[in-house]
Amino acid sequence: MKQPSTLFGIKDINYYKIDRGESRVLPWVAADGDGRHRLNYPKLNSSSVVFDVGGYHGDWAEDIFDLYGSQIEVFEPVDRFIKMLEKRFKTNPKINIYQVGLAGKARKVKINVDLAASSIFKNDSGTEVIKLAKAHDFVSKHKKIDLIKLNIEGGEYELLEHFIETGDILKFDNLQIQFHDFVPKAKQQRKKIQSLLSKTHELTFNYPFIWENWSKKND
Repeated sequence: MKQPSTLFGIKDINYYKIDRGESRVLPWVAADGDGRHRLNYPKLNSSSVVFDVGGYHGDWAEDIFDLYGSQIEVFEPVDRFIKMLEKRFKTNPKINIYQVGLAGKARKVKINVDLAASSIFKNDSGTEVIKLAKAHDFVSKHKKIDLIKLNIEGGEYELLEHFIETGDILKFDNLQIQFHDFVPKAKQQRKKIQSLLSKTHELTFNYPFIWENWSKKND
């Protein structure tokens, strides 16, 4: 049977070349998720505080700043990416750069450096030692955090559990999360965290293992 040439509104799809992981992103692309969702926070303003956890090259931080002028705290543990971030934002006093990853507890770990896919959960060659900081030490400095973005290649499970256990989760108005499925029992972990998050926040968009956003419920 001939396969249709479109999927989720995307033309010229070759079904035989799409694997399971790639197929997940198709609804996101079709919905223009990067444009419609990742930057769409109309309540942000110049007084807002935003955490960018997994800053990488700083594209998202720059886009958020250009749109809303918010104070942005960028956390990135990899040395080569820190150098890029510091150069990119050296003249912007409202974007602060920290050479640490956020986690449930402070420690040093090895990370496989692989561009945007750099992860402590991959044991391939090309590792460097990075610092992880206890997230509560940074969150406690703020009365409220209007938005936090998490893209930390598997570290999101520990970090979100830490936020929930400490009660810091209540400080976040919005959590933009990318869950990753290559860690052990990822589906079960995500389901458990979603159940706990639903007590204080509600889903505003949900593309499993691509991006999802949780907005704090009204008091």
